[in-house]
Amino acid sequence: MAGAIKLRQRENEYRRTWEFDNCATLDPTEIFWADQYRWLESQGYLLRPRYHPNWILTWERTKKYITHCEDSYPSLFRHVMDATRMSDGKTVTLKRIVKYKESDEVGIGKFFSSEPLASDPKNHCVPLLDVLDVPEYEGMVLLVMPILRPFNDPKIWSFGEAVSCFQGIQFMHKHHYAHRDCTGRNIMMDARKLYPKGFHPVNIDFDYKRDSFARHWTRTERPPKYLLIDFGLSRFYDPKHGPPLDLPVRGIDRTAPEVQGDKYNELSNPFATDIYYAGIMIKMEFVDVRFGFDFMVPLITDMTQEEPSKRPSIDEVVTRFETIYRSLSFKLLRTRMVKRKEDEGTSALYDFLHFFRRIRYAFMRIPPVPGEGMACYHTEAHGRLLT
Repeated sequence: MAGAIKLRQRENEYRRTWEFDNCATLDPTEIFWADQYRWLESQGYLLRPRYHPNWILTWERTKKYITHCEDSYPSLFRHVMDATRMSDGKTVTLKRIVKYKESDEVGIGKFFSSEPLASDPKNHCVPLLDVLDVPEYEGMVLLVMPILRPFNDPKIWSFGEAVSCFQGIQFMHKHHYAHRDCTGRNIMMDARKLYPKGFHPVNIDFDYKRDSFARHWTRTERPPKYLLIDFGLSRFYDPKHGPPLDLPVRGIDRTAPEVQGDKYNELSNPFATDIYYAGIMIKMEFVDVRFGFDFMVPLITDMTQEEPSKRPSIDEVVTRFETIYRSLSFKLLRTRMVKRKEDEGTSALYDFLHFFRRIRYAFMRIPPVPGEGMACYHTEAHGRLLT
């Protein structure tokens, strides 16, 4: 534990003097990962060439422009790194954490990644593929997970593609776990179906080699799976001990009424706080910034009520949400979502592109609401990738 704390202090000190535009040298927070290169290789995980002990700058030994070189891109976060799993060549994410008694991120990840929960289609918790104990750093581990993308990248085109995190939260609550930080940044997606040829783990708009833009399908054609991540604040509440009550915690979203002022020191229901965060996510990502989501306002209003006890349970939320979506017309579900601040030129272009998508979907008999595990009604020869 002490070694991990000293590492963080050293990274903070070095980063104050490091030039962020100097991609020819490692970011101070990357040095830790470069130091683990050989050990990770022995564990079956290969870091990118940038972190190899004998790294040679690609742009100095080739005629490529620096931004076209894969190894010019540093990691974005000190505690997260990408790697290739040597057994099958798949790209994975490594998350560095320090275990402490107030958090059971490893245990929760293992619980939802074990059978029969792992195979349950309602389980939207990110799979934990492996746990590695970092040598020389007591209490530090690396969590190995699939490579993911933000849930809203690439663009969500239609109402039928709109994202809900409700089922994933319902699954956690069913097993008596509160997430306690289920905001937009902690909702990601497994985009392997969307990007059959993959994408660069840092500059995700490009392919892995940084040669061209990463080509992809739409969500309607190749439905991704949305996943909840980051269980650092999550906790199990044994129903034998009565109604769940706990002191609130401040995660990414700090707008919940129960974390304001004196209420922050009062016991509250963490499951009700999850409902608030889920409601705020839908409000901020869809209702407030796009036209046409008035049908969601009554539900979101109930989910974000000031008094936690007045908010609906997650089962009620899921039932109401499903009822709402079943009531929407086929035409609306196919309709393109328009941002409130979208200019006329952009709007005209997007309308033109979406018109031909709708024709293709109708011809291929692809439903307007993509379902996970749904068979695609087209072949590689008939469909085309978007650029």
